[in-house]
Amino acid sequence: MCQPRIKPAAAADSTTPLPQQHNFLRPLTLTFTLLVLFAHVLPASLQEDPSFSFSSSSLSSSSAGWPCPSPCQCREDHVAQVGRTWAVLCSGRRGLRSVPDLAPLVGQVQVPLMLKMDYCDVGNVSRHDFPEGLQLSILHLNGNAGLRMSADALQNVRDTLVLLDLQAVNLPFNDTLRFLGGLHHLQELSLSFNNKGHGHTPHVTAPLFRDLNLTALTKLKLYNCDIRSLGPEVFEGAESLEELHLGANRIEEMPPALGRLSQLQVLDLSSNALSHLPNGSLSALTRLAELKLHMNGIEQVEDGAFAGVHGTLSTLVMSFCSLREVPTEAIRPLINLTTLDLTGNLFNVVGPDAFVGSYCLTELYVSSRTISFDKLMFTGQKFCIKDLKIRQAGLTSVPLDPIKDLVKLQYLFLDKNNISTLQQDELKGITATSISFSDNPLRTIEKGAFNGLRPKLVLLLERTELSDLSFIFDYPDDTFRFLSLYESPIPCDCTLKRILASRSENFLYGTCSHDGQQVNLKSPNLSSILSEKCRFSPVTLVATLPTKAVEVDTVRPYSVQPQAQQREKHVVNDQHRESPEKKRRKSMMKTKKSNTMAPYGHHFVKACHLNKTTDFQRL
Repeated sequence: MCQPRIKPAAAADSTTPLPQQHNFLRPLTLTFTLLVLFAHVLPASLQEDPSFSFSSSSLSSSSAGWPCPSPCQCREDHVAQVGRTWAVLCSGRRGLRSVPDLAPLVGQVQVPLMLKMDYCDVGNVSRHDFPEGLQLSILHLNGNAGLRMSADALQNVRDTLVLLDLQAVNLPFNDTLRFLGGLHHLQELSLSFNNKGHGHTPHVTAPLFRDLNLTALTKLKLYNCDIRSLGPEVFEGAESLEELHLGANRIEEMPPALGRLSQLQVLDLSSNALSHLPNGSLSALTRLAELKLHMNGIEQVEDGAFAGVHGTLSTLVMSFCSLREVPTEAIRPLINLTTLDLTGNLFNVVGPDAFVGSYCLTELYVSSRTISFDKLMFTGQKFCIKDLKIRQAGLTSVPLDPIKDLVKLQYLFLDKNNISTLQQDELKGITATSISFSDNPLRTIEKGAFNGLRPKLVLLLERTELSDLSFIFDYPDDTFRFLSLYESPIPCDCTLKRILASRSENFLYGTCSHDGQQVNLKSPNLSSILSEKCRFSPVTLVATLPTKAVEVDTVRPYSVQPQAQQREKHVVNDQHRESPEKKRRKSMMKTKKSNTMAPYGHHFVKACHLNKTTDFQRL
């Protein structure tokens, strides 16, 4: 691993606005392709929609000569759901009021077709817009506010369509969505940012999917649809759902509609108005593996709240809720729970039994501005936790006692706290090989701060106030694997040059400051900047001692040169007044001293003559 982050970024199909990320590496693998291509046509509200994702990546323009309907652009792409595709891209063309003529594509394109018509002015869509035999697999019609779909609009593509995206098209949820009828291959449906404005229904009771034969539908997105409640018949006909995303609505209690979804594995209810979890509220979801409840006002979790999912739930996210204590009894029976996120709650004390249960957590995220860390708080997970995040907890020092007991700890995140100084032995005994202090006001690292750690430490010091890296020289070369210093006030100075010269190419990542600007440490210009700054630096002399490098006069401080020149002048004058015997003894002494210092070269001898021993030590 040669990247300036600790863990590889997670797969980019994130559909929830999690306040944290379960990764340590810089988010290089997040799919920003869509944002780059269409940022100029996306309204601000949809740019922030986590469900608005584009999973394809451009390969190259096709050499097959397949037709491209006017006024669109076409290219060959690869999309996760269907593989190789012929993409017809018409997005952002205001004034385009109808689907372009797709008839020339029938029988000509040898791969599945993707049509993107986001943020145009498309109005009515009928069956005639999609000719028979068209191999349409993916259809995007986002942001067409005046869109009207006839009941049979998609019948000619019912055997090929696998993904349909209808975000922000002013679709009300007051009746069955008949235009979806017969789409028996449809796998993913996005209806986010609908059910707003005139005719919207916050209390949805209509059977939206009844008798539509959506037997393959596994993923449904209903973000930000102004939903307050969902009646028991809403998901009738969609019992095959495995993922349901209801984030950013106004749901106040667990919807009765969930009772039909026995196949559900992922449920996102983040950013709603839930205040408590009653007993048995998830009992029908017997296959649920991932539950996201973050950013709700949940204050109470009853002991039987997770009944029915004891043997399946592996990920529970309850960050930024209003919990005042760890729901110990509620989570105790969750035998498969491996990831628990309780970041940003209102805990005061987390006792020694808080995380004792039938589970074995590998990832735990816990923090609170008022939290007090008990020495034994992680005792129940001593042999389990590998990834520990204590963020935004107001820490001014490392809570060493509870952390050092975690024998399998690999990743420790202490970012976004108030740690300004790392004292001697402050991390001693911690087993983690990756530690983050990013986003702390860290200014000082005392000698011995990294004593007692495992070798090859990955250290993140991004966006701190640290300006001195000399602490690195206090430790053996194998102490650190690499350091990441992005956006910290590290100067482009001779200390940095010495580190870069004495460590591997991938030892440092980040930036340094030069003349008020940030210079990337991988920039080809950095070498010339450091050479200019360190031309007369004493560090140059010390670094060149083992080899025959440059004349000492070129690296000697200016303050020494006048005295040296004067001393050499006196020597020349004395030679005219010396007797032959004195010259002979002086020559013998010079030969003896030359033999003694020979291993270091004549530059070392000259430096000692000019500056004396104390002066050289000072350099």
